[in-house]
Amino acid sequence: MKTITHRIVGAIALCMTGASHAQTGNMLEQSVETPIAALMADVFGFQIQTSTFRLVAEDQLPDSGSFWLAKGPYGKPLPPYPCLPSYLDVPIYDIGNGQFLVDDSGFDYGTLRQFRRTTQYSTSTSLMPPDDGEGGGDPGPDPTPDTRRNYEKFMAHLFSVIDTNAAAQVDINLYNACISFPPDTNTSGTLQIMKYGTNAVIIKANHFDYSAETERDFALLICDSVDKPLRKTVDFTGASDAQDGWLIQGMVPRNLVADPMFLLVSNIAQIDKAFFRAIPYGGPQIGITGAQPFDVVSNTITLQATINDLSGVTNVQFELNVDGASARYSLGTNNTISIETKYNPNGIANIYLKAFSKPRIFDPANLPDNAKLVFSGIGALPVDFENDTFLAFASDYASPDIGTRAQDTLQRV
Repeated sequence: MKTITHRIVGAIALCMTGASHAQTGNMLEQSVETPIAALMADVFGFQIQTSTFRLVAEDQLPDSGSFWLAKGPYGKPLPPYPCLPSYLDVPIYDIGNGQFLVDDSGFDYGTLRQFRRTTQYSTSTSLMPPDDGEGGGDPGPDPTPDTRRNYEKFMAHLFSVIDTNAAAQVDINLYNACISFPPDTNTSGTLQIMKYGTNAVIIKANHFDYSAETERDFALLICDSVDKPLRKTVDFTGASDAQDGWLIQGMVPRNLVADPMFLLVSNIAQIDKAFFRAIPYGGPQIGITGAQPFDVVSNTITLQATINDLSGVTNVQFELNVDGASARYSLGTNNTISIETKYNPNGIANIYLKAFSKPRIFDPANLPDNAKLVFSGIGALPVDFENDTFLAFASDYASPDIGTRAQDTLQRV
């Protein structure tokens, strides 16, 4: 299977701040001092030629782009914002190709006194400057953080792919919203977002090429924090289910991926923030170690599984078989698998470990139509079963007494 390189992940934190910027004049040529070069090295991790950077007046900024914060609210690198946060009044530099460096290195995020909850999606943590208020009084305590798991926060959302031809005939407002996105100047996969109506957003997916994919589809992910890891290691004990993170908001079959695509997420609840991300996804990734392919095995063998899936996945189920036949085995800590090989016929066979998961978010009382809800991945290890005495297909469903009498066993000749 071919590998998608720079288009394998198209990620963007989505912003709907409705910011308006003061008129500050035209774009100005400015020589960039060494501190800006140092900031760029901090943001991108390597030295960048800064001689062509230009200071940009706020009224000359495009409606959308890639806005890299030099520091950010948490003092560490973040994905670029698609628009400039309204509370930042700092120098902004054009670094080419629709990208901008926001020099917030001197901005004091500690002066922001409250989180403001809105129905809009935000790239930031919804940090806004304090309201002046007519009386200048205390704005009150911060809202109580929403501690629900992501699948509970977002399960009321509805996902669909917009057919622009149909929209042009039956919903001209939706069609006009789709064609109003500013041109995308990037060459790699990107997402753009626009608020639509009172409880929906339209996401435009640009430059995603899935022609080389044979097993994975386009997945639009959602999470309440961009800092949370994309994937996690899943274990048999279920302890990893306590983690929370990225979930599938919706999927597009790989043969239907187009450039561009317009995606609609509606029935949005009032939440603090959300981030979207696009990746190829085909279910859990599974590996089996402890024996080399085609090793001769006998009696009880111990293998170890590695299972990797989206960080928001919960309630993963497991199944092990030998060429489709039941096997006698046990699952232990650290993802160990103990298999009693004498309960399957001798000869070369594949040991299959299958993991089932439900990483998609949906309302169980209102299931989506024609949508894939359960995802699975399979890891396989071919080995040569060789036992002097074996019990053909006894499995876990057979009586424990089988094998205790001579007539129940098969002798090798």
